[in-house]
Amino acid sequence: MSYSNDLENYLSSVQDLYPYGIPVQVLGKRRLRVFFIGSLEGAGDLFTAAVVKGMKWSMEDVELVTPQSVLDLKDAEALATAFPARAKIVFLGNESAELCSAEPREIGASSTCYEWNGLTACTTYSLSKVVEDSTLKRALWEDLKEIEAS
Repeated sequence: MSYSNDLENYLSSVQDLYPYGIPVQVLGKRRLRVFFIGSLEGAGDLFTAAVVKGMKWSMEDVELVTPQSVLDLKDAEALATAFPARAKIVFLGNESAELCSAEPREIGASSTCYEWNGLTACTTYSLSKVVEDSTLKRALWEDLKEIEAS
């Protein structure tokens, strides 16, 4: 385990002791870590635009993971090692969510964040569906804003 993960885990464990938040001098710059679980399926440009142009995140702050690689993590300890404590998870499509035993998104319903293996997660549309139906771009945008705010 790296020093930064040790520090992050420690600060997470004592954050309740600081009702007004841990001082910025101690935290340094907080990086958002978002793991997208799913496939780009010809939607790489859409993914990059949503992350960099839309959300103003750095590509260094996001990672694309296949559902199979999550399934290969056999237990909660392996999941905890793979995903940092404050990581956010976005499932790209119901198929990815269901493969990982996460909550599917109901068609037409707005997505809400939920807890998945101790992490904040949400399920949005698969990027291939968004490419096929551009009216879903707004829903994707709203889901990304919700995961950022949670």
